[in-house]
Amino acid sequence: MNNSQLRERLQKAVTLAKAAGDVLAVILIDLGGFKQINDCHGHQVGDALLLEVAQRLKGALRECDQVARIGGDEFVIIAHLGVTEQEPRQRGEHILQLLMAPFRIQGRSLRLGASLGISLYPGTSRGTDQLLSDADLARSRAKMAGGNCLRLFQGEMREQKEDESRGVECLRRALASNDLELHYQLQFELAVPHRPVAMEALLGRSDGAHGAVSPDRFMPLAEQQGLMMAMGNRALERACRDNMVLIEEGLLDVPVVVNISGSTFLHSDFPGKVQRILGSSGLPSSRLELQITAEVAGGGLEEAARQMARLRQCGVRLSIDNSGSGSGYCSSGALKHLPFDRLKIDRSFVAGLLDDSRDQAIVNAMLLLAKGAGVQLVAEGIETPEQLAYLQRCGCTQGQGPWYARPMPLDRLRALLQVLSPSSAAC
Repeated sequence: MNNSQLRERLQKAVTLAKAAGDVLAVILIDLGGFKQINDCHGHQVGDALLLEVAQRLKGALRECDQVARIGGDEFVIIAHLGVTEQEPRQRGEHILQLLMAPFRIQGRSLRLGASLGISLYPGTSRGTDQLLSDADLARSRAKMAGGNCLRLFQGEMREQKEDESRGVECLRRALASNDLELHYQLQFELAVPHRPVAMEALLGRSDGAHGAVSPDRFMPLAEQQGLMMAMGNRALERACRDNMVLIEEGLLDVPVVVNISGSTFLHSDFPGKVQRILGSSGLPSSRLELQITAEVAGGGLEEAARQMARLRQCGVRLSIDNSGSGSGYCSSGALKHLPFDRLKIDRSFVAGLLDDSRDQAIVNAMLLLAKGAGVQLVAEGIETPEQLAYLQRCGCTQGQGPWYARPMPLDRLRALLQVLSPSSAAC
């Protein structure tokens, strides 16, 4: 069904619903995993699977409802509902369960996922175009939530989308004009005199009117819009140049830690890019540390191990950040098979060290694992002398956090280093 036909059918359904006093639902469905099945088993299996999906959807509809395929792995349902508030969600959940049950295609058992977005008439959606766009917006929220779920359209989603669109435009302008900012947070030895051992580069930006914008706001947008690689390359170039400045001025001679996204890290040309950036900046390879998340490290051990080996040949250091990894652990497989130098303890565990026995157990377990694997552990988010003392007693030797230094732009970092003794700023 093309867009014109879809809008024509939807307009007729709206007219009928209005005359009958019914509630009309537009349900947009995105099939998860279909492309992989199609690529793996071929188009004949893929076509047969789509036919079976259509049959299941038709079996879930009433006589007055309609279903149509509107894209490669996308379907739309126009459904007439009753007046109960629960029915849209109940219908959506039923459809979701139907699609997630196994399919038997040409002797194969295949599974799909699905993301559903639902908009309603009457409601906040005005006209057929907005009914469709609002259902699509709700579906995108379901996909962002991890898929295999549904979202009912809410008015604030439209406002969020407008904010995101403005954010994407600001981000593109920032990339074009090189307005992305790097702040640096020192990492230090927990033992006195607490010498700096590294500095982590943290990406930020300013939107001019409202000042600094949190990475939590613009990094997901960058991921969605395919801008992470450009941002990562820009941050890597800037961090290497800035670190070379500090070394040449005799203020600090430690590695700069740069966070690398999964898509950038696993790109085949990334090691070559690193070598080119090191060459152009003049930074010794030993003064660069690339940091990836535990999810990237554990998502595909063989691929990650190959890329890490190539980067190790360039002479750079490698680390894994557990922050936001869910379980809080770098997997035992990663510890055993991946060639990395340092492992970061999530700040959430450091925050509860003094009064949460589970956090204490996790930190102690990570220390034992890191020691056995021959990697250095770095405690993130140290805020108090008491946390510092506890980590020292546990045998942790490196950390970072507000107790020692907050993230700061290069000029402020240079001013801070100028008041440190020369011996304390070299490692």
